[in-house]
Amino acid sequence: MGVFVRAMCMPVMRQYKLVEEGKSVLPVYRHKSSGQEVAIHKVGRENTGKGVRYFFKTNRRKFDVSDISEWEPVIVRDYSKPEEMRKVVYDLGAKAFKSKDLNYYYVDELLAAVREGRSAKEQKGRFEDPNVELLERSGEDVLDQFGKPIEIEVGDYNEPKKKWIDGKPSTIKRRKMNYGYSEISNRRTE
Repeated sequence: MGVFVRAMCMPVMRQYKLVEEGKSVLPVYRHKSSGQEVAIHKVGRENTGKGVRYFFKTNRRKFDVSDISEWEPVIVRDYSKPEEMRKVVYDLGAKAFKSKDLNYYYVDELLAAVREGRSAKEQKGRFEDPNVELLERSGEDVLDQFGKPIEIEVGDYNEPKKKWIDGKPSTIKRRKMNYGYSEISNRRTE
């Protein structure tokens, strides 16, 4: 009987092409088909008015992007080579891979802080995980046959219970995520 294994690689240390947007430093993303480059900022939670991913063009005009899978971060230098790590753990039998960037820091800022003998400045509010293209069965969007994220209705458990009807919360739309659980649930044991 096999055991479902998800390997976690953290921290992934990669230098990204960055731009400054007000008080934030944002990574630059490139569209996989067109090659267009824009900076991205994520605000709040998904599917609330506050949870939208915004791309900023060079003239700072923002536009909403619903499908991050069409974009990839522009990497200047890769210190940890997560693609190679993923291959190693898959060769050892893992079925899923998760990677996480440096929370609240960019490598550029850490290197500058070391050079200048100071503490690194946190970048709270930055896009949490630019290396989403490496996820596999670890929380990435489930896509339909056209490559677009599938949405499902789930209970809104953040809603106060006094607003529930017949003991159930109202429903909200969320993107369907792949955590690999279907592979575990569908496996038959002999």
